[in-house]
Amino acid sequence: MPTEPERVQILGIHLQRFGIHLESEYLEAIAANTAKFSGAELETLASEAALLAFDEGRPQQVTLADLEACCQTITPLAIQDAAAVERMQFWASTARRASSPVVAAKTQSLRAAKFRNMN
Repeated sequence: MPTEPERVQILGIHLQRFGIHLESEYLEAIAANTAKFSGAELETLASEAALLAFDEGRPQQVTLADLEACCQTITPLAIQDAAAVERMQFWASTARRASSPVVAAKTQSLRAAKFRNMN
């Protein structure tokens, strides 16, 4: 599951797709309440809030209340099928996190390797 700062970024990206810009405090408040949400569920949250605002005659004007209302209607998979998500998390625990920095590895050129084998 994405961390809280990652959830802030994910929500911001998906809201920007609808031309919506929210203050970082609002995004942080929603991110704090969506601990079990996946990236796809956060995308759904952003689109549902944008649709709610549009239906109420406020296109591109999503409020914190819109996001909170839509948050209440979405049940994350991590709650619906906690055992399956737990198995996936255990399986993924052996991999490098997608958001972790890549450690620069010392690389050698192929040309140097070719000449090394000639000796």
